[in-house]
Amino acid sequence: MFKTLANAWKIQDLRKKLLVTLFIILLYRIGTAIVVPFVDANAVTDYVANQSNGIFGILNTLSGSGLANASLFALGVSPYITASIVIQLLTVAIPALERLAKQGEEGKQKITVITRYITVAIALFTGIGYYFLISSDTVNAVLFDDWYVAVVMIACYCAGASLVMWLAEKINEHGIGNGISIILFANIVSRFIVVVLDYIGKIDTIFTAEDWTFSIPSALVLIFTTIGMLALIYFVVFISDSERRIPVQYAKKVVGRKMYGGRNTNLPLKLNMAGVMPVIFANAILSLPGMIFGFIDTDYDLYAKNYQLWHMWGIEFEDMYPNASFGAKMDAFFSNTTSWFFVIMTFILILAFAYFYVAISFNPTEVAGNL
Repeated sequence: MFKTLANAWKIQDLRKKLLVTLFIILLYRIGTAIVVPFVDANAVTDYVANQSNGIFGILNTLSGSGLANASLFALGVSPYITASIVIQLLTVAIPALERLAKQGEEGKQKITVITRYITVAIALFTGIGYYFLISSDTVNAVLFDDWYVAVVMIACYCAGASLVMWLAEKINEHGIGNGISIILFANIVSRFIVVVLDYIGKIDTIFTAEDWTFSIPSALVLIFTTIGMLALIYFVVFISDSERRIPVQYAKKVVGRKMYGGRNTNLPLKLNMAGVMPVIFANAILSLPGMIFGFIDTDYDLYAKNYQLWHMWGIEFEDMYPNASFGAKMDAFFSNTTSWFFVIMTFILILAFAYFYVAISFNPTEVAGNL
């Protein structure tokens, strides 16, 4: 890999594209540190930290901690990804969009314009929802309660999402391509050190607690856990790159004195065509009920903030707070990622979304027609 990067750096055109890509990533990371006006970023950070196991944890990872920082790029690439998925699904369902997709470069440009409009619309609605969340009594992060404050904050979030979309397209045009994937990769890598330090801190806290006694040193457990995580990463990459290559033999055809065809090739079929999208969809859907109940009932922090810790010690939620409201109980139930309900529903939804996504992205009739 390093040799490939060194060889690419020697080529002037590729070096220019790499520099443009790095510069755009730098601009994006600066945007994730610029806090939107009239917001208490510390209050938002504390709330997202308490909700790290739900949909806010996923969105915070995808935004490179921009959501927790209440920054200009808090929405990140999520609106653009959602709009792209919606267009991809509608292309199969709506004949007009399907015809546009088959019109070559001109049709792709029109679909790109439609995707941009949908991105702005999704960013607007998401920005409104995000404003009402951080201005609620649960978070209470808005410094001034006035209509112009709401307009400024929602406009900043919508403009930030649109700017992220523009930066991703500039990577596609002047950089190395795959702008959305590059920005997502930068977001995940930016949290790597924080996640590692947090992981080490949790291991140290658990094994130095007075109520726990272990015969295995914590350092040894940390080593084996790290090896397991690296092995898991290798296995995921191996599965993602695995493919079945179906041999294809083209028949020979004689035209005049020339012979055409007769060559051998293959049709690669990836083992994991859907990628990580089914996992993201499944976790997002399972996190929605808890988030909705959290909006309806604001006593989540009073009753369910430490539900995971209580459950680990065998203390049930109702025993700890028998007078908790229905909304708080439902929020705690759907937020428990170790419960039987969450595990079984995650498994079922991943299978369902994987089947649905592959059925849309790979059309056997279309592939046969192309052959």
